[in-house]
Amino acid sequence: SARKFENGKKDKPSRSAAMYGITASLENREDVHTMILEILDQMYSL
Repeated sequence: SARKFENGKKDKPSRSAAMYGITASLENREDVHTMILEILDQMYSL
């Protein structure tokens, strides 16, 4: 929405930036999908 970019800034910082940073720093990106799923499973498990 336009409200989100009022004054050229977002209301909240992007939460996906950290995940992009992690994956960009990896030398071997073959198993990124599996790795991300495992990280998210551990973060959000009960």
